[in-house]
Amino acid sequence: MNVKCGDEGSTRIVFDGICGRDWTSWNAMISGYFENWECSERLRLFFSMRECCFEQDLMTMTSVISACKVVGNGRLARAVHGYVAKMGYGDDDSVDNSLIQMYTRFGSCGEA
Repeated sequence: MNVKCGDEGSTRIVFDGICGRDWTSWNAMISGYFENWECSERLRLFFSMRECCFEQDLMTMTSVISACKVVGNGRLARAVHGYVAKMGYGDDDSVDNSLIQMYTRFGSCGEA
């Protein structure tokens, strides 16, 4: 609700207070930042998710790829692509489509 109203600060306070975070809470927060074009925060949250040794899912990865596209960091985008391949998410159509969109955004049609 707070994210829909553009209040990421209150949402983050609630999120930070959750002891037993699960995929739903992580992805809700990441997608909340997406809805409000907070791509840098979305990426920071993804890296926090990794530091907490919490495994990502397809929704997480498509959100992170989209954030790389918007932020415009080609180096980070390639690193995320490598992570996607390493973790075995490359067989999913939604992840592949996100990667194609990301690379075409950077003008890297060969990589797309």
